[in-house]
Amino acid sequence: MAYADFNYYKDVFKGSSITDVATFDNLSEKATDYINSVTFDRITEVNDKIKRCCCALAEQINLDNNYQNGKIVSSEKNGNYSVSYAVPSSVATEHYRKIHTICNQYLGRTGLMFRG
Repeated sequence: MAYADFNYYKDVFKGSSITDVATFDNLSEKATDYINSVTFDRITEVNDKIKRCCCALAEQINLDNNYQNGKIVSSEKNGNYSVSYAVPSSVATEHYRKIHTICNQYLGRTGLMFRG
């Protein structure tokens, strides 16, 4: 079960980039899985920081879903339309750097991410 629901996302987090419940539910499940991974399944009580982290991760995952088949658009040109794609390994590295930064922002000082 995801740490945040669509109503929390809309009403408390004030998110607007994800507009439908089904998409948010899917992304928040992925975000919850990532949170559980970086916190070593230590979460026993869900608080506001965890819910906010889940919403922020869901938004970032939604943004990163702009790539297809392991490709993400790295640049576009409008006149004489041109598209360049990032190398797949750099896409994954950048994606995980972004979502790990979000987790640090919300959960970094809670002790949940401590590896020791």
